[in-house]
Amino acid sequence: MTDNDQYGISDVERILGIKRTCTQEWIKIGFVIPCNKRGFFRNSIGVKSLFSREGMYDLKTFEELLKRGFTRYLASVGIDGIDWRNDSYVLPSSPERQEIIMTTLNLWGIRRIVDGKIKAYEER
Repeated sequence: MTDNDQYGISDVERILGIKRTCTQEWIKIGFVIPCNKRGFFRNSIGVKSLFSREGMYDLKTFEELLKRGFTRYLASVGIDGIDWRNDSYVLPSSPERQEIIMTTLNLWGIRRIVDGKIKAYEER
């Protein structure tokens, strides 16, 4: 995957193994947002949902957090708190939300964190 690649829902199913119906439901409810449906275009009807490389990380992270027993709401907090492009994260004040962010970081094997910036991480 490169920075400029965009992936449709069928690509998500093929690459990540997440069922199309799950991805569509997550989009419909608003837990995950395709890169081409942000801001003004968020409610675009009839537009194919596309995900960037970071969006693919978000989808896989969301799925893994659900498997670990987090609610869909908390899993969405987990993916919203991580900025893959800038290697940074936001640590919320609530202990419950801190746990989800730290679980998200650990999920991807993130090892070194300094002042809210991910200094080095390894993908599994």
